[in-house]
Formats: sequence, C-alpha cells, structure tokens
Amino acid sequence: MSDFNSFIHSNAVIDSTTMGFKYSRCNKRMGHRRMYQKINRMLVNQWVYGNTKQHLKALEDELENILKEQEHDPFNSELHNQEVEKATEIQAVKDVEILTLRQKARVTEALQGERNSKYFHATTKMRLAKSQIVEIQDD
Repeated sequence: MSDFNSFIHSNAVIDSTTMGFKYSRCNKRMGHRRMYQKINRMLVNQWVYGNTKQHLKALEDELENILKEQEHDPFNSELHNQEVEKATEIQAVKDVEILTLRQKARVTEALQGERNSKYFHATTKMRLAKSQIVEIQDD
C-alpha cells in the first residue's frame, strides 16, 4: 500500500472521479441490505490536464484582452458574454488545481502524518508538564 501511495504522490496523480457522483454503483436493495460502492476510478496526472499554470496564465491574458476591448466598447454584449465564459474557464482550471493540491495533501498526510510545528510541540510539552502531579504533601 505504501508503494502505491508513494507512486501516486511522486507522479502527482489524482483521482479524477472525485468530480462526479460520490458512488458509482448501488445494489438496488432496500433498508440495511442496500450498499453503495465506488468501483470506477481513474487516476490522471497533470500531463492529462495539461500544465495548469501555463493554461491559467493564457486564460488570464485572454480575459485581460477582452477587458481592454470592453473599455473601448463598454456596451458590447458579445464582449460581456466572452468575459463571463473566460471567467468560468479560469475558475474551472483553478478548481482542478485546488483538487490536485488537496489530494496531494491527503496522500502526504496518509504517508507521513500531520506535520506539527515546533511551537505546537513546545506548547504541548509545557501543558503536559503543568498538568502532571510531581509530589503530594500531607498536612
């Protein structure tokens, strides 16, 4: 399992089926005998999606050009529609990038555990030291 997880992490592979339905199969039974399962999975890397940073930069440049054109013709409805479409495309690319980063974080956390800072460990040690009973005195 750890070899597979390290492969996923090192190749920046994500589960592309997280964008659709949570489950891909149901046994169509009723009550407690009903089962939902996710059996269809597809792992993809960023080469399938393309270089998101370059793609995002190109889309933002296109949006900037559209906005410049709107300055010359502010009442052009076609330019407004292009602006909305381009903004939607930009958001979709950002969503894919966020999904990628979230899944990378999950894999890293599963492999290495949550990384706490030195500050966290120091405050935890101080709290434990304060709560310990060192000696008991009797009057």
